[in-house]
Amino acid sequence: DNESDKKTQIKLHEYLTPKQRQKVSSKPDFIWQFAQHLKNEYSKKGLNVSVFVECYISVNGRPLTKLIDPKADLANVKWNTFKHSPWLLPSKLDK
Repeated sequence: DNESDKKTQIKLHEYLTPKQRQKVSSKPDFIWQFAQHLKNEYSKKGLNVSVFVECYISVNGRPLTKLIDPKADLANVKWNTFKHSPWLLPSKLDK
């Protein structure tokens, strides 16, 4: 809540089906859409919120790395369909 600085941790199982939770845990477009959904739900309650995401992924057995910049407010960023979004962190592949 941007007015009171109150933080709330969202429990995905309260909003999403198991299939939806699986997709939203690793697909940036789904993560962004869910952040927009939360923003809309809270605005109906008269609250102005920011949505921050802590998301880690592992590709091909590599160590977990952050997928989303945890400082990016996904409720207030635009989705770039055909461009890189700066809130998506680059992968750190072993060389």
